[in-house]
Amino acid sequence: MPFHIAIDSNQRLATVTSTSRGDAVGVRNALLELVARPEFEAGYSVLIDARAFDFTPTAAEIRGFVDFHFSYESLCRSRVAIVVARLQDFGMANMFATLCNLNDAPVRSFMSIDEARRWLAAISRHADHDN
Repeated sequence: MPFHIAIDSNQRLATVTSTSRGDAVGVRNALLELVARPEFEAGYSVLIDARAFDFTPTAAEIRGFVDFHFSYESLCRSRVAIVVARLQDFGMANMFATLCNLNDAPVRSFMSIDEARRWLAAISRHADHDN
């Protein structure tokens, strides 16, 4: 499996880390595994660390990822940060984020893991204050 999945229930954070080159099917399979885990709940923050990826999705694959994302309520209701290493991947991740945000699913792309963690933490703190 080209991904490692870790779920921290105390932090309400799921981390999906790429461990090899991967492809669109691998991304889909990793997310299927995530949503199937009983400890993963809607509203958790999701950090997708795709920096090790040597795969740039096509526009058609991005649209497929958006459709997949919206087919799972637990993903739609989760904040998702995608971290990539290459500029072309950042552009495609931004395309995915924009299409998700148009439908009120909070997704953002980053080239810095620290910035992604700060964004997820800030969103979590804001949500805690709303409750």
